[in-house]
Order: sequence, then C-alpha cells, then structure tokens
Amino acid sequence: MLTLSGFGTTTLLYSSPTSLVYRGYWVDHEQPVVLKVLREQGHNPKQLARFQREYELIQSLNLPGVVKVYGLEHHHPHPIMILEDFGGESLTKLGSAGQLNLIEFLQLAIAITKSLGQIHGFNIIHKDINPSNIILNPQTGIVKLIDFGIASVLSQENLTFISPNTLEGTLAYLSPEQTGRMNRPIDYRSDFYALGVTLYELLTGRLPFQSDDPLELVHSHIAKTPISPRHYTAFSLPDILSGIILKLMAKNAEDRYQSAYGIKSDLEQCLEQIKTQGDIEPFLLGSQDLSDKLQIPEKLYGREHHLQTLLKAFERVSQGNRELIWVSGYSGVGKSALVREIHKPVTAKRGIFISGKFDQYKRNIPYFAIAQALNEFCHQILTERKEILEQWKQKILAFVENKGHLLIDVIPHLERVIGKTSAPKSLDLQATPNCFLWTFKKLIQALIQPQHPLVIFLDDLQWADWASLNLIKTLIQDETIQYLMIIGAYRHHELNLNPPLKSILEVIKESQDKGFKIILNNLSLSDVNHLIAEGLNCSLEISQSLANLVYQKTQGNPFFTKEFLKSLYTEGLLQFQYPTQLSWIQGNHKGNWTWNLEQIQAKNITNYCNNRPKNLQKPDNINSSNSLDIASIFKASQALSREISIEHLLTKIMKIVLENAGAERGYLILESDEHWFIQASVTTVPDQVQVLQKIPIEWINPHTNTPEVCNAIVNYVIHTQESLVIHDATEENKFTSDDYILLYQPKSILCVPLLNQGKLMGILYLENNLMAGAFTSERLEILNLLSSQAAISIENARLYQTLEEKVTERTQALQQEILERKRIEQALRESQERFELAMRGANDGLWDWNIITGEAYYSPRYQEMLGYTEEEFSSKIDEFIYRIHPEDRDSVLNQVYKYIYRKYSHYEIILRMRHKQGHYIWILSRGIGLPERPHKMTRIVGINIDITERKKVEEALKEAKEDAEAASHAKSEFLANMSHELRTPLNGILGYTQILKRSTTLSEKEQAGIQIIHQCGTHLLTLINDILDLSKIEAGKLDISVQPINLETFLKDVIEICAIKAKQKGLTFIYMPLSPLPTVVEVDEKRLRQILINLLGNAVKFTDSGKLTFSLKVIDKEKLTTSLCTHHPIDTTLKFQIEDTGIGMNPEQLERIFLPFEQVAEMSYRAEGTGLGLAITQRLIKHLGGDLFVESNPGKGSKFWFELTLPASTQWQPIPDGNSLSSIVGFRGKKFKILVVDDKPENRLVLVDLLQPLGFEVLEASNGQEGLEQLEITQANLVIADLLMPIMDGFEMTRRIRSLPKFNNIPVIATSASVYEWDRQQSHDAGCNDFLPKPLQVEDLLHKLKTWLKLEWEYDRPQETWLPPLSENPLTLVIPSPEILDNLVKLAKRGRVLELEEEVMKLKAFDPRWSLFADRIKSMTQEFQLTQIKEFLNQCTINSF
Repeated sequence: MLTLSGFGTTTLLYSSPTSLVYRGYWVDHEQPVVLKVLREQGHNPKQLARFQREYELIQSLNLPGVVKVYGLEHHHPHPIMILEDFGGESLTKLGSAGQLNLIEFLQLAIAITKSLGQIHGFNIIHKDINPSNIILNPQTGIVKLIDFGIASVLSQENLTFISPNTLEGTLAYLSPEQTGRMNRPIDYRSDFYALGVTLYELLTGRLPFQSDDPLELVHSHIAKTPISPRHYTAFSLPDILSGIILKLMAKNAEDRYQSAYGIKSDLEQCLEQIKTQGDIEPFLLGSQDLSDKLQIPEKLYGREHHLQTLLKAFERVSQGNRELIWVSGYSGVGKSALVREIHKPVTAKRGIFISGKFDQYKRNIPYFAIAQALNEFCHQILTERKEILEQWKQKILAFVENKGHLLIDVIPHLERVIGKTSAPKSLDLQATPNCFLWTFKKLIQALIQPQHPLVIFLDDLQWADWASLNLIKTLIQDETIQYLMIIGAYRHHELNLNPPLKSILEVIKESQDKGFKIILNNLSLSDVNHLIAEGLNCSLEISQSLANLVYQKTQGNPFFTKEFLKSLYTEGLLQFQYPTQLSWIQGNHKGNWTWNLEQIQAKNITNYCNNRPKNLQKPDNINSSNSLDIASIFKASQALSREISIEHLLTKIMKIVLENAGAERGYLILESDEHWFIQASVTTVPDQVQVLQKIPIEWINPHTNTPEVCNAIVNYVIHTQESLVIHDATEENKFTSDDYILLYQPKSILCVPLLNQGKLMGILYLENNLMAGAFTSERLEILNLLSSQAAISIENARLYQTLEEKVTERTQALQQEILERKRIEQALRESQERFELAMRGANDGLWDWNIITGEAYYSPRYQEMLGYTEEEFSSKIDEFIYRIHPEDRDSVLNQVYKYIYRKYSHYEIILRMRHKQGHYIWILSRGIGLPERPHKMTRIVGINIDITERKKVEEALKEAKEDAEAASHAKSEFLANMSHELRTPLNGILGYTQILKRSTTLSEKEQAGIQIIHQCGTHLLTLINDILDLSKIEAGKLDISVQPINLETFLKDVIEICAIKAKQKGLTFIYMPLSPLPTVVEVDEKRLRQILINLLGNAVKFTDSGKLTFSLKVIDKEKLTTSLCTHHPIDTTLKFQIEDTGIGMNPEQLERIFLPFEQVAEMSYRAEGTGLGLAITQRLIKHLGGDLFVESNPGKGSKFWFELTLPASTQWQPIPDGNSLSSIVGFRGKKFKILVVDDKPENRLVLVDLLQPLGFEVLEASNGQEGLEQLEITQANLVIADLLMPIMDGFEMTRRIRSLPKFNNIPVIATSASVYEWDRQQSHDAGCNDFLPKPLQVEDLLHKLKTWLKLEWEYDRPQETWLPPLSENPLTLVIPSPEILDNLVKLAKRGRVLELEEEVMKLKAFDPRWSLFADRIKSMTQEFQLTQIKEFLNQCTINSF
C-alpha cells in the first residue's frame, strides 16, 4: 500500500500503467478522499502536462455531475490529485451490468445523461465514457463522472470538430469517428455513442461487439450494426428502449441524438410510462431533441424565379436550341449557388452538366476554366465500359482530326480517352491560336449529343482570358451547333477590370444570339427572415426583430448574412436556452434561441469579417495506431504470400481487406477473356465470404434492381488505374447521376486497383453504407500496401491454378481411357455369360428346326410346357405338327411355309397346342431364319411362350368391356330421359319468369319473387347440364365446335357477367390484359365461356373481401406479331389466369378439388353446387388442348390458370349489336305469323305470351299433322316445332314441309328437351333450319327470329355502353404488365422524365387500351411531378399482382 504524508490510504480502487487510484483519508481536513497518483513511468512531460490539465479542467467545472477536485500536490516522486469521496463506486466494480431492473436502469441512465449534458454545456467532450468512469452511490443514487484525462475543450470559434491525432479512450466504447480511421471529426456526439455502448452493457451484461482482436473491434464500430439489446436481456425489453440505445450507437453522428437533453427527455418519458402503466408504449424518438449548435440551412432563398428561368432555358436546349445566359451580381450574392441548383434537374433529364472556374492569379493561362470543365467531361467518359470508351475515342478523333495533341496538355484526362497523339512535324506558330480555337470548338461539338444536352457553367468570368471569351462567342454564334447551353457568371461591379469581357459582352449584345441576363440582387428582408426562422426553428414573427437588425447590417447579401449569424453565435450573442422546469410545466417542452438586440446593434459588421478564420478545412486524420496497422499488414502480407489456392487466397484477401478498411461489404473484381467479373464478395450482414462466383459486373441483381457494384466507378478505376475515395456518393457530383448511385443511395465507397509491375490484376471495391466518410487517405495507404501483395499472390495463384488444371485434365483423360478399356472388357464378359445363362435357364421353350433334315431340338422348358419329359419327346418336327389344334393346323403350316419362302417378313404365330393331359394351351411362337446361302433358308431358331393366362385375361377384359358399354349405354339413356323429363317443366317455369321479368307493372316485391324463381330454376338447369356434360366427357362423346369469335366482344360478355356478381359482394374486379391480344381466335365459344364463368364464379363465390383479378396474355408474342403483320391466322398460345383473395385451400383439399361431386369448402359455402364445376372445367380444358393448374394458400386466396393454343388473326367482319335484347318492345315492318307446334299446351302458351306482346301473330298446333294443316291454312312465315309429339312428330312434319315446293323455304326451328348432339343432327337432317333447346332462353329465341325473319328490332331505351364511369368501374383503367411497370418505375426513380413520357406514348400507340394509363402519366410529366408519378406507378404495381 502506498504511504503518503498527510493521507491514509485504505483501498486500491484502480490501477493502470500510468496511474493508481486509492480510497483514503485526508488527515488535516478529517474527511474521506480519493487519491489519483501518477506513477513514475508516467512522469514524462506529456503525461505531467495532461495530469495538470485534467486537474484544472475539473476544478473549472464545479458541476454536480462531476466529481470535485480539492487540490493537486506533489509527494516526491508522485504528483497526487485529491478528489472527493461521496461514497460511490464505479459501475464496473459494483457489477451493475445485467443486474438492474427496468426502473433502476432508467433512473441510472437519466442520471448519467444529465451529468453528460452538464459537461457538454461547458463545451467539453469527455471521450472516455464507460462504466469504469461512472461513479454511483447506491444509497443516495448520486451519479458522477470521473477521469477527464483525455477530455477536450471546444473553443467558441470552432465547436464542430477535433482531429483524432491519437487513438484515445477505451476501445470497446469508441465511436467510429474516434477510431481515427474515418474522414469524420470528433464532437460531443462521440460521447453519445459511448453512452449507448455503456447502456447496452448495463442492460444486457455484455458488450455489443466482443473480440480480443483490436482490429476486429475497430472494424465493428465502423461497419457492423449491433444486434438489438432485446435479444440479450433477462426480461422483455420494450422496443422503444432498444430504439433509444441503437439511435445512440448510429454510425453517422447526424443520425444519433443531437443533445443530451433529447436523450434525457426520451428516457424520462419511458420511466414515467413504466411507473404509471407498467409498460412503455411506442412514441416518436427525439421529439425534444433540439441541437444547441447553430445550423444555417443550405438552401436558396428568394431565387425561385431565376431558377425557373434557367430550367426553361434548358428545356429549349433539350429541343435543339443553343442558349447563352449571363448571371451577374456582387460577390457573395449567390451566383454560383443558383447555377449549381440546376445540376440535379439537368442530370435527371439526361443532360450533362460540367463546370469550370477562372482564377484571378491564373489569368495568363488560356482556356483555364473551359479546360477544367472539359476535363470533368472526360472524367465522365472514363466511367463507361470499354466498348463505349472506344466509341467516344473514335468520335473525338474524327472531329479534332490530327490536332488532339494541342488539347492533351490542358485537358489531362483527354489522353486517357483518345490515347497518345503526336504533333505534326511542322507547326505554324502564327496559326496556333486559331488552331487552338478550332480544336476546342470541334471537341465541344464532338461531346454534344441530342439525347444528352450539354450545359457548361463558367464561373468568375471577370477573370477570364481573351481566348476563352472568344471561344464562347464563336460557339454561341455558330448556327450549326445545337443542344448546348453556356452559363457565364461574373461580378458586374468588376467588369471594368476585364476589358476583353466588356468588349465581348458588347459584341454579343449586338449579335442575333445575344443570350439574356440574370442580375442577382441581395435578398429581401422577407427572405432573410425566412432564412433565420428556419435556422433557429422558430416562427417568422419571433425572428422578425433579429432579421430586421441582420438585414440592416448586411443589406441582405447572402454570404455576409450567414457569416454575420455565425459570428453572433461564436461570440455568445445568439444562444440556445433549454426549457426551465416552469416552462416544462406550462407545456413548453422545447428550448428556444435567445439574442440581445442591443449588443448586436453595437456590433460592427467588419469585426466578424476581420476575425473570421481562414481556410477552416477539416484536418486529415493521423492515427497513432499506425504501428498496429503496419504490424497487421505485415502479418496479412505473409499470410497472402504463403497461399497458393485461389479459393483460399480470395477468402483471405476479402476478410483482411474488410477489417483493415472498415468496410461493410466488399468485392474483388478480376478480368477474364477481356471482361470483368466479381470473383469474390464479403459482407458483414450476413457475415460471410463467397468466392469464385464469376458474376459479370453489369449483371442486375433481381432483388435490388441494381448491379452489385457501381459500374461507373469500377470503369473509371480500370481506365485510369487510380484509386478513388468517395466520402458521400450521393453528394459528390462526379457520380451522383449514375443509375446505381440514384437507386441504391450508397454512402462511402473506396475503389482500389491491384497493380503488379504496372499490370492491372484486379479491382477492390468496398462500401460502407452505414456512414459517410468511412474511408480515409490513411486507409488508402494501408490498402495500397495490401493490394500490391494481393496482386502478386493472385497472379501466382492463377498460374498455379492453370498448371493444376492442366495436370488434372491430363490425369482425368488417362483415367478415362483406362476406365473405358475396362468397361469394354467387362461388357464382353457379361455378354458372353448372359448368352450362356439365357440358353440354359430361359423360362420360354427354345427350339431349333433343321428344314433340310427335319431334325428339331426342343429345350426342357419346351417339353415341360406341354407336360412331357425329354424321354417322351422325339427330335423330329412332326412332334410340333402333331400337337397343333386341328382348327389351327392348316393356318399355322401355311404361315410357316410363307415365311420360309420369304412371303412373310417375320415369323410370329399364335396357336393352340395339346397338353399331355388332353387340354389345349395357347402358345406364341417366334423365330428367325438362318440362311445357308443367299435366298436359301435352311434353319429356323425360335422360342415358344405360354400365353394361356394372357388369353384368359383378354377374354375377361372383352366381356368386361361389353358389360361396361352396355352399362354406359343404359346410363346415357337414363340421363337423356331424366334430362328430357326435367327440362320439360322447366321450360314453363323459366319461360314465364323471363316473360314476367320483362313486365313493368309488377311491384318490387313481386319482381324479387320472380327473380328467386328464375334463379332456382336456372340453378336446377345448371345442375342438369353439368351432369350431362360430365356424362358426355366420361363417355368420350363431348362435341367440340370450333369457329372464329371476336375475342374482345367475347371477353366483354364474360367479364360483364362476373363483374356484376363481384360488385354485388363488394369485391374489386380487375381485368388486366398483359399484352396485345388477337382480334379473332378460333375456339369452341360455348365451352370457353363455360370454363371462364365457372372459374370466375368460383372466385366470386369463395371471396368475401378484397379483389379478384382476371389476366390474359399472349405467351408466344413473336407469332402474334407475325399474325398482326401478315393478317393470316397462326397458332397463338393464350394464358388465362384468375386470382382471388378468398378463403384458399390446404394441400389436402387441393388433391380432391377436381374429383366429381367433391366440395372441399366449409358448409357455409356449399349452399349451391354439386361439386361438378371444377371437374368439368378441368376436362373441358383438356378437350381444348390445355391443362388446368392451381396454387392456393389458406386464408390468402387461390390462383387458377391454363394455356390454350388457338388459331388467331386480326380479321373480323361481324359487327355485334350493342343493344340489349331485354329492352326489345317490337319490330319494324310488316306483321309476321309464327306457327308453334307442341303437344304440351304450357309450352305453346309460353311462346304465345312471349311473342304476341312484340307484335307477332302466333298460331298453335298440338302435333305434326295439325301443324301441316295450319300451315296450309295460315301460310305462316316461320314454324317453331317440338320434335317428340304423338300422331306425327316434328321430324316427319319437317320432312313433309320440305317436300312441298311452296313451303320449301319457310324457316323451321326445332325445339326439344333432348339436347344431345344426335337430336340436333337428326333435326338438321330432317330439314330444320335451327335448333332451340328447352328450357327456352328469350335472348336465344329473339336472336334466331331476327336471323331467319331479317327483323329490325325496336327498343324502349338507348344503347347501353359496356363500361360505366371511371369512379365506379375498375375495368376502365387497363394496367400494363408487371414487366412494363417495372421499367417505368426505374425511369421514374432515376428522374428520366423525357424518356418516361416517350415510353408511355409508345405504349399508347401500340395498344389503345393503355391510352388512359399513358395520358395520366403524361399529364404528370408535363408538370415534372416525379413524386406523384412514383405513387401512381406503385399503386398500379400493387394492383397488377
């Protein structure tokens, strides 16, 4: 224990290499104290100065949240700091981590935050917040901070950053910017990160990032997202509390809390909720988080009109114009800021914006600013792939001819585009200025493209040289130049300092292309007030008094206004005041800014100009951990140099690079066959390395719709072989317009070439999207050391891999030869053995007949088959002939002789042979002839097979088939009779419901009753038809009648029926053609309608809410295009799909849905139907040449689809009648007589009551004989006849009518309750013109009367249109396919407004059904409403699924 005069030491609290901390007793003052003693090894000047500084800093604070210091004494050889002892212990020593309940934790967290806020209020950054430096008295709850040894004091002049020159603090708690590996400063928000780590540890008992490797810890702070603390707490941690801790630990300081007050407010709200209601409900984090640091908005004020002027000028340039704009004003008025505001709109419309700035001290350099701008353009070209770069090279050389060498010295990047060029042997010095002018002009002409208008911004023209001004004049007066916009900015009050500029302005002013001027004045008082109100986050009324005074001092100059406000802040004349306890009680939860007008009034405006710091640039980070880095790099290089496996090498490279660079993800890109591929990738989430992927860098990831890397950046590094460090890719103008940057919005990017002796071996591409400024120049130096070794190792590994592949290839070839030889030998052995086994053990009877000698060999099995032994069988052919059944013998011998004499091509005979026991067995005898010489057969070898059992089975099958056919015939006859008997009464029921539905005199209740009767009757008819259809299908007698139909009209009818049903249930019905459709297809219209109505009806039936979508598209679009062009029918495959959001089905139900009479839904959905619908639908689709498929999820819905290949064309002649038959009230012209012949009075009465009101004269007869007599008497114009009647049926009556010359042409329409195709054909053969099935459908009847009597109907209301108004009809807006929508969304996200408008107009021209869709987007592109366009396309995309 250390002995000190005047002090008694009791306990060692803490020990480090430089200091010791004891708990002791101060004898003279009779009080407990804590003594911090500097060890002897800490006595170097730097440590002594830090010790003294710490003492002075704590002494100056005197804050309740900071431990008090009583004195600094020297007890040789130890300096001692005497600190208060308030009875506390460090949180580390107390073991608080993971042991606190929620209330205890919140109380402690609030106390720590309060103490931290106190020191921040004195502009002090602690830089080492961790549980060891937080002291708690458990009895009193007092919390104080200790150890200010590395704390920093921020001056009022510079409150934003401190350079992390040394790696200070406790590594596990360091903020990303404190590691020294980022291009980011340290400020008070670094303490918030350490506070977040501390709170994480207190809650969970563990650190968010755990590792013994310092390099891995540093990488985790920079590039890894911590796992939510709720996964590690012993209790259920509310999400809002996890959110607070993770917000504190955000990688970007801007994303953390901005004030200790904001943290404390959120923690206090959590504590209040947990105390009062036992839980914490979600709330908006940081609502009270106002920074007390002044942040002046970086936006333009009062320049809206001028900005629109520039944008309209660019629109004219986009149409092929040439524009010159002069922007003038005093210094600081915002000329440059105004012009740069158009950069994003210009690039969004695929324009190219380049800029250059003239320099007061480089006025002797010709074309200085123009060369800057063109160098920037060359930089953009270098971001293109090799093929595009070559195109640019050829184009530029074609324009500048052999004078490219003149430009390379002033435009360095140009050489990388066009290559080295040599100067001509003789150069006319007198012509050089004109030559330069001509060459610059031709280069600019080469760069201009109609699809990419060029904008050149030249700043500070008051310092421009004569050559540059002359080039501007030449360009703007050249009538051949289009798509060019030149913007020149200058200080008009310094115009006299540059006579050439004044002269050029005068010349251009007198010319035809004089351009126009924008003169910028100072901001108005209102603009200044808006700037101040937004900067101070207050109302315009509150800021008005300050604005008046600032405007008086600065006269509204934007630059002077902002600098004056900064000076007020740094001098304490503009201060942020946090809310007091009283204001909190009164409801004012937020602080506010305060100022002293009298003091500001007394301030001289020149003071801040004179005292304003010069060149306040952020210093580069110089990290004292370089020694650690060098050691790591040395170890890494050794590891890489020893690795020769390409797979293992790439894995090591990626892991080493990721940690050393602080990247979140990385890619190694290597060249193969003159193309660049991603060969390795590494990510932190998930933590994995993938190698040998060989992904082209241009490949688009379908999940993100972006390439894996920014191609522009990779191409630039490939072409220049220079490293790129990008601190914020979305803000740095070189790449902001790249598609990858626009879509993916990355932050930090580092791209490094891997060079070995000047040869490019590969590219390292790294990203950190958690924070900006993650990569520094120091990191780049470290990676350059690594990349050299990586390049060498990759080349060595590739050579080894090539050698290994050749050795493997040759080894495999030799092995294959050996295997093939062994396989052939084995096959020969097996073939020989198989033949021998077959001869010995074949179960069939073998025989060999010598035709010349009559000798025959019969195998044992042959003899056994007939019940004999070898001894009982002679070796003569007679044994075979003798045993043939007498009825078969002549036929068998005849076939044998014909085979011998080559009249039969093969020997195969079925015969009966007598068994030893007297019965006959069936034998199949097969053989092959063996000729002794050509055309002479001397021997036949063959086998006999016992097929007796097979014959028995065949006989049984034959009998079963006959029985089945008889049963099927009986079933068909029964179904036909049943159908006829049921249809007959239904004819009366449905006939009168249709008549009564046309009545206008019935009440609503009566109409409802009629509708119920009609629905019930129709349902019964549907059941009858379904049973008949299934019967026909099973019997193979379903008739398919293919004829051309107008597809659009057909679909309209189907959709109209189903959309009404959907609307009645409150469902959204969407019809979505996904491609242009043929006008005409050849198909069985009735069966296709039956299929679609079944599927759509099911979708409506089993969907209670949501939507159902009917989509249709052409699969083989090329064939359809051919058909559209040639107008010839061609087979086209159509995909029909019906998708709903209904009840769905499980896998067990899906297995049964196509079985007849199966209903898999709940009982509540079985009110109607027999379970035949899907069974019939599936079989009908098969008959039409397709298959029905289904996908379904319970509770989510079902999707049915099928494909049909149908002949299609664009030709269609008939024009459908748009009027509804239900509105017919009569017909024009003479009155017609109609003879109705039917033995059932009720059937005749239906037709009488239906036709008489329409103006027909209806005559009746009860059988065919009466019908003939009535026809003779009445001379009727048309006959409607039943087929089955007593005395004389309809068939015979029609035949007799056709035999009478005067009635030969009268139309006869057959009607019958028998609806089989046989009945229709029989009626047609008898002479009937048409057929109407019973029950009669009114619309079918009227349609046939119109056809045969050439009627022109009269209607009681005008024609109805198919589609109702847009607000009520979901079918009006036809949405393109998801593929088309995806392309349009990409254009909208990239801001490519003109391309977007062009694309939708192409859609409209291609298919008029997309007109409304296209017009809506065009209306928004005209107003540049990108947000509205994106929302509209997103909604369309949602509806398309």
